[in-house]
Amino acid sequence: MKKNIEISRRIFLQSVSALAIQVTIPDTSFSQANLPRSISDNPSLNLWLRINSDKTVSLSMGKAELGQGIRTSLAQIAAEELDIHFNRIKVQDLDTDHSPTEGRTTGSTSIERSGVAIRMASSEARHLLLENAAAKLSSPSGIIDIDELSVNDGQILINGNSSSLSYWDLLSSEDFNTKISGLISPKEPKNHSIVGSSQKRLDIPAKVFGEPAYVHDIRMPNMLHAKMVRPEIDSANLVSTQPKIVDEIEGVISVVQDGSFLAVVAEKEEQAVSAAEALRKVTIWEQFREIPSQDSFPNVLRELEALDPEVIFDNKSKSSSTKSDNDRELSADYSRPYIAHAALSPSAAVAMWDGNRLTVWSHTQGVFELKGAISTALAIEESKVRCIHVEGAGCYGHNGADDVALDAAMIAMRFERQPIKLIWSREDEFRREPYGSATSIKITAGLNPSNKISYWDYDHWTCTHSTRPSGGVGAANLHASIQKNNPLPNSARYSLQNRFNGGDRNAVALYDLPEHRVTRHFISENPLRVSALRGLGAHANVFAIESFMDELAKEADADPISFRIEHLKDYRAKAVLEEVKKLAESKKRLEIPENFGRGVGFARYKNTSTYFAVIIDLGVNLSTGVINVHRAFAAVDAGQIINPDGVTNQIEGGIIQATSWTLKESVKFSTSGIESTNWATYPILRFSEIPSVEVSLINRPDLASSGPSECAQGPTSAAIANAVANATELRIRDLPLTQEKIILNLNS
Repeated sequence: MKKNIEISRRIFLQSVSALAIQVTIPDTSFSQANLPRSISDNPSLNLWLRINSDKTVSLSMGKAELGQGIRTSLAQIAAEELDIHFNRIKVQDLDTDHSPTEGRTTGSTSIERSGVAIRMASSEARHLLLENAAAKLSSPSGIIDIDELSVNDGQILINGNSSSLSYWDLLSSEDFNTKISGLISPKEPKNHSIVGSSQKRLDIPAKVFGEPAYVHDIRMPNMLHAKMVRPEIDSANLVSTQPKIVDEIEGVISVVQDGSFLAVVAEKEEQAVSAAEALRKVTIWEQFREIPSQDSFPNVLRELEALDPEVIFDNKSKSSSTKSDNDRELSADYSRPYIAHAALSPSAAVAMWDGNRLTVWSHTQGVFELKGAISTALAIEESKVRCIHVEGAGCYGHNGADDVALDAAMIAMRFERQPIKLIWSREDEFRREPYGSATSIKITAGLNPSNKISYWDYDHWTCTHSTRPSGGVGAANLHASIQKNNPLPNSARYSLQNRFNGGDRNAVALYDLPEHRVTRHFISENPLRVSALRGLGAHANVFAIESFMDELAKEADADPISFRIEHLKDYRAKAVLEEVKKLAESKKRLEIPENFGRGVGFARYKNTSTYFAVIIDLGVNLSTGVINVHRAFAAVDAGQIINPDGVTNQIEGGIIQATSWTLKESVKFSTSGIESTNWATYPILRFSEIPSVEVSLINRPDLASSGPSECAQGPTSAAIANAVANATELRIRDLPLTQEKIILNLNS
């Protein structure tokens, strides 16, 4: 009797699926509270995946491709769980109309969060498709159980043999009409064939072969070009201008002014450039805020208005103290200057108002947040704004991408059905973008007679490390929002609530330190406009901690790596240090004409993410003060590695970027404003100065994946400083380690 009931149920399922090939499960079969946030915020399976009639699968994600390769890695995860060829995955553009909402693409969390969501969605989709297949393949004379089915590149197999069905027969272009339950277990890592293998980057071919790849490449019918007119001095209001001066310039369409917001619009970009330059010469501005002199940095950071000191970590035992009169106390001060994002191509955007809705194409890191910010700034309904992500050329962090998007949007609102393309000038980019915050750090520690650290006091002074825009009061963080008539309240831009935002990232050392105390001093008024730069506070904090660990090791007459390992309990931390030492020692010592130096740096990003250790070999020319970083060895533990080549790319890029930060980069300014306006006044590392990089990956398939994009910066800067000290006996604690500083210290 039970068998007959089961056969009837199967026939019923089969007949239902023949009428409408849709996959559904009851909403009551799961609890959203137990799902990761990316899924609970976006529970519909058809928001993530769609089976296409051309035998491909569309994958949507809520994270932006910024050059870190996540389109490729997330596609690998989906292909793995669906059991289809990697090339069948078509990754969709990030679009507020169609994509899941996963917040900004920040903090190296794309694999950690979006990867988990896509693995969950894909494994559930595969299971539901197999349930559907079992129903279609069953008959009264033969019941097919889902356990008998498997998949080979979308083809349904019965006990390993081909059936008449594939994914595309089961669903074709129909939606997954269901919510994600989270009850389906993904594959075991031992069964992975795509995850863990290096796949060709999906975003590279267009860039290599000169096809449209960036927002700068967008071309549209009836498109007009705009250029901003802004003052040389910082923090200035427009007093007067003479729009008629551009009337005779060929192709000029209009001058747009809204308070201190001033732009020209023309048929061609070069015409807009000429008109903007002409208008700039006859426009008068008045500076309303003076900034400190750079001559007073970094000391002035400790003199600026700050909130009351806040102890954010203190493990001191209440019953006993590890301090002793026999301890040797060491103290040192470190600093990082303001650093520009220095994107290789200035920020750009395209915007179009069709009379009812505004569409903006932007290389923002948060399309949904930008949508809300533009809605607030323009005082239009959020439903009337659509933001589409298109890559920009070179930025990790909050540069001018969001600002230029509002600039373009404000202009587009005056030109119905005519797209407005706006590319900032290089000067705009350097003067207007928010910089990475400067930081001042003081560390005091004791070494006991056994040469172990007995106490550690850490103080740091810095401004906020994120003023990213969002809807509501956060829209005031867009540059134009406080320039226009009826500006948004400026006070919101400097709101203290929850604005420390990453300045204390990695301020708590990972080492096993008794009486470990960390105090932050939050500078409440920003001398310069600042926001998120790759790694946030981790760069300065790790630079200081790892430099000081070397100084302590020298005082203890200990090997720098052994000294670190002796103060670590975490086996993964020890492993990357041991691995990088092994890698470096396997190579012959460099034969170079300069003074040779070797230095090490280590950290676990955020103390919760990727482990990273690096050894730097460099030479210092004692006559000229020039530092040549010749090679870097790196060891990385990012848990389960999705795409080994992608991880290696990120580590190589992070080391090169950090080398540039360490040797060259610092925003120059005076009381009048920003003086770094081009590559001459803000030099970066040249191709001829790039070190060779060797990377060893420690893959841990049974552990959760973590993002590698921001783990390298702090340790690399410290390793370079430590190598310079090793080569010269000079300890320079204020970044950047310029040629001038080397000569000055050698002669002092």
